[in-house]
Amino acid sequence: GGGGLPASTRCCPRVAPAGTTLSPRDHWRTPPAERQFIHSKDGATAESGVDYLAAQGARAVKVWYIVRPPDLPVSASVEAVNAAGAAAKKPNLPLIVDATGLAEAKAALQAGAKVLVHSVWDLPVDDEFIALAKRNGTILIPTLTVARGYVRMFQSVLDRKPPVGEDPNQCVDRYTMAKIQATAHLDIAVVRAD
Repeated sequence: GGGGLPASTRCCPRVAPAGTTLSPRDHWRTPPAERQFIHSKDGATAESGVDYLAAQGARAVKVWYIVRPPDLPVSASVEAVNAAGAAAKKPNLPLIVDATGLAEAKAALQAGAKVLVHSVWDLPVDDEFIALAKRNGTILIPTLTVARGYVRMFQSVLDRKPPVGEDPNQCVDRYTMAKIQATAHLDIAVVRAD
């Protein structure tokens, strides 16, 4: 257990800057000058992406395991996720995966995921999932607001009104809050049906 962390640090909060996220989809949210995603369409591009992140000093590798049948089924990304997991092991970087379906979460665990973010939404986790997570010492982060947050931001653009913030303890810095408020003034073309 412990995700490969020393016993003395297992009870403490940990931060591992991952850098640019690997994604099986060349995502439309990626402006050319500010790459938010590294398109990892196969094993070679995933390995290259991990090598790049390691060279840049990333302390972890994050993969967004996007599933959109019929064009992007779970099986379409297995090679890339496995390659990312194998490449991340070489410099001893933990593999963090955003996999919100049970099938892709299991595939991520089989690839060696040490952290799963946003939990599994489509089905209850099963014994195989639990066994794989235990084998890896995987940490599961059950984020509760991701999907609603995207909907609220897109709705802000459509309604031309800033979203209501959820920061009762004022933990979000003023620059981030200003960006959130600015969504009401974005070009409506950024809200796409896909």
